[in-house]
Amino acid sequence: AEDVDLDERRLKCRATNPVVEARLTILGEGGKVLDEIVSPFDPPVPAGEDVPLEWTEPDGQIVRMDLRVTDVAGFYTGVRISPFSIEIPHEEVVFEFGKADVRASEEPKLAFTLGEIKKALETHGTLLTLKLFVAGYTDSVGSKSSNIELSNRRARAIAAWFRGKGLKIPIYYQGFGEEAQAVPTPDETEEPRNRRALYILSSQVPTGESVPSKSWKPL
Repeated sequence: AEDVDLDERRLKCRATNPVVEARLTILGEGGKVLDEIVSPFDPPVPAGEDVPLEWTEPDGQIVRMDLRVTDVAGFYTGVRISPFSIEIPHEEVVFEFGKADVRASEEPKLAFTLGEIKKALETHGTLLTLKLFVAGYTDSVGSKSSNIELSNRRARAIAAWFRGKGLKIPIYYQGFGEEAQAVPTPDETEEPRNRRALYILSSQVPTGESVPSKSWKPL
């Protein structure tokens, strides 16, 4: 069994026989070896107990990790670990102007999204430690600072709704304001398609054009 947290850069595994060595190879784009961690154990880690491994931040994006565990008889078993990220399909929650309260009329939309999150967790959450990242966005009406503040409050309100409905995985939120617009517009332009959110289920902090900074706050 394995338990992997890519953001904390650590994993635990267990084996049916005593373990004398664990080897983790971290691979980047094109199969380039970013790092290799070899941990010998003397005395061996008893069967069924956690075998811990930690690594430092590699110089490059992790594409794959190969774990190989060797037992006292010299036999080994291996597993391949790939980072995982998926955007959850959803219908946009509509907030009142300038406010961040989730109205009762909007809750069915979030209930549907919560169901989609649970389906994804059942399918993909058995190996990697998955986290939910809620990103909020606005159109370009108003100042950039006020839009970041408003989108941050709305993202937090959505994250808190999921937590209140029993979602137990780590949840993070961040407001991006009018950054990373879905539809590019000039300043002071009302554009409903830019008043949106993203729900990202991921094994590590998401990156890309839609999430241009990493100031996620834990709920």
